[in-house]
Amino acid sequence: MPAYVAIPQQNGEFPKSELNGILQGVSVVLESWANLSSRYIGVPVEGPAPLPLEFSVKFSGQASGYLNVRTSDEMAKVLHRSIQSKNGSFITEEAIFKEFVAVFSGRLMAYLWGNNWGLFKSDAPVFSTPENWPASAPSACCAFIVENWPVEIRLWIESDTE
Repeated sequence: MPAYVAIPQQNGEFPKSELNGILQGVSVVLESWANLSSRYIGVPVEGPAPLPLEFSVKFSGQASGYLNVRTSDEMAKVLHRSIQSKNGSFITEEAIFKEFVAVFSGRLMAYLWGNNWGLFKSDAPVFSTPENWPASAPSACCAFIVENWPVEIRLWIESDTE
């Protein structure tokens, strides 16, 4: 069973902008895109949780980095039901979750780098596993519950290229 711990009011060790970008990005994307709400539950503190549906996005530009979003198959079904009810699409649950990661990635970059985010090169989300994660600790991470299913997000910002 994965464990999560709440981030103290001062946002723990994570830079405020990265953590706020994740917190606000998830909320906005889930509410506007999928008509779902989320509840923040803290940061993952134990090794990788058994969350088999995982996509990552590499990006470069003003900064380079790696974004990882993980969840359960059950959460992907919730997302699929919500999206399907909006547009009648018959896309797979995995594809819906991959699209969520792509939309969230764009929102996060816009939040973190404002008008300069368009200068970024962002890869399409690709299926990944914890073995693909950078060796260093993430710049920010947190977890959410969406209809009783966890979503973990980790962000590594590797370097500024200015």
